[in-house]
Amino acid sequence: MLSSGAPSSVAEWSFDTGGASGCSLWIYLPKSGQAAGIATYDVFGASQRSLAQFTVDQSFDQGLAFTEGPYRATQGTLRVRLENNANGTLIRAIAAAAIQIGCS
Repeated sequence: MLSSGAPSSVAEWSFDTGGASGCSLWIYLPKSGQAAGIATYDVFGASQRSLAQFTVDQSFDQGLAFTEGPYRATQGTLRVRLENNANGTLIRAIAAAAIQIGCS
């Protein structure tokens, strides 16, 4: 879990997609007594340009896994970023765990 008294805490995952045309994400949101609020995930390719953004309600979706995508990786890379201060809205604590990727 990431918690913050500072302006921003970040979790980031990076995947080598091996040149696949599309990749989906499998994300597990762990149970946490502190995480709450709407968490924003950003999906990027090799550049800093966002390919997509999605949100998860960490108050209600704890202990669940969900899928997102598919996304087109650029230059063989797909990155996911979770931040407690996305879009200028500070969340006191966010929960982060494993992300798996499946490409075709």
